[in-house]
Amino acid sequence: MRKYGRNLSGTQKYQCRKCGHKTTPNSKSIAHSPQIRQSALRLVAEGMSQRKAARILQVSGQSVGRWVKKYVDSLPAQPPKPATSEVTELDELHTFVRSKKTNVI
Repeated sequence: MRKYGRNLSGTQKYQCRKCGHKTTPNSKSIAHSPQIRQSALRLVAEGMSQRKAARILQVSGQSVGRWVKKYVDSLPAQPPKPATSEVTELDELHTFVRSKKTNVI
């Protein structure tokens, strides 16, 4: 075996002199922890942009985008139907769609 450089995580790679097989005996993962992924999803769900969440968590914006896409793809196509109830309460609510339309003289 002879040294053959380093991989992306920084661990030493080796190559067999006879067959040319390359290996890394003590490789370590460069993947982000599940806690960081959950934090990114939570920040985006709360209304923060993907770029801002990436800056706060010090990860790549592309990583956050892939995590969000993977989560969205895992959701069911149809949301579950809410349970129906016998009694429904309504509050008094009046909204203005465009403006109040009051004339000030």
